[in-house]
Amino acid sequence: MNHNQVLLYIAKPNNGQHKETYKHNGIVDYPYTNGAGTEYELFKKINQEENPIGPWGLVSSKFNLKSSIEINEFYKFATEKLAKGTDCAFINPMILNESLFSNVWEQGVIVGHKGIDQIINFLIKKNNFKIKTISKRDFSFCNYFIASKKFWGHYFCFIDTLLSQLDDQVKLGSDVGRIYSGSAGYHKNQNMSMKPFVVERLLSLFITACEHQNKFNFSKFEQLEEHYIKKAGLHYGNLLYNLKRAKDMSHSNEKTLELWNSVRFEIMKNQSIFHGLLHLDDPDYKLIKNSSALKMHLGNIG
Repeated sequence: MNHNQVLLYIAKPNNGQHKETYKHNGIVDYPYTNGAGTEYELFKKINQEENPIGPWGLVSSKFNLKSSIEINEFYKFATEKLAKGTDCAFINPMILNESLFSNVWEQGVIVGHKGIDQIINFLIKKNNFKIKTISKRDFSFCNYFIASKKFWGHYFCFIDTLLSQLDDQVKLGSDVGRIYSGSAGYHKNQNMSMKPFVVERLLSLFITACEHQNKFNFSKFEQLEEHYIKKAGLHYGNLLYNLKRAKDMSHSNEKTLELWNSVRFEIMKNQSIFHGLLHLDDPDYKLIKNSSALKMHLGNIG
């Protein structure tokens, strides 16, 4: 194996016995034990135990389910960008959310992570951060990124500092601490704390902080109209794609901003459509996997 090769690990739950299987060039299965912690803990585990020399990343085994592209396409994109000097190449799989929400923190508030706005406000004040009210290049969920070794070092330092500040609030018993350690109100698992939902939003914050300090070069996989149609169908795909275009242009055009807000709020008022779009952006894995069983059955009787 070329030790400077770009590596993309795919996190897959197993019985705890670590065994790498090289699927395609630098795309590698990374088995882990259920209950091993958040993806951030897996990041640190890979960094300490595997100690990759070249650029690397870790994505969920649900990448192809959540994203509108195949994992091989993302790996190719990232490899090419890193070869040209990019420090971090990433993709936001939640493109419908990106069209609908100003930034990842507003999204958290509206979908029911009660109090997450108090957490980001605390971090902003504590660290004198400047965040964009409407984010364009830094909107990102799921931590689907591949980055250089230097980038990872700064990223770990940044995240650890912020998590330590929040842990201190837990010890103090402050309102922020109680929110951070309490339930995130996640509809799939009410026992999940706020931590993983904060961590997945910190990449966006890190990108913004780096841009203000002229640190690191980022490359985002920009998704086209066809990707929106693949996720949401022809009509809603077209709507959400053009809504994203309006959002991106709203920074410099007041009328475009008004139109973007008008359309997105109209969608949000229609709860059935709104929640339907959110589910299309983040499909239910247990439900979708029935597709294989149906296909096999129909093939056998066909």
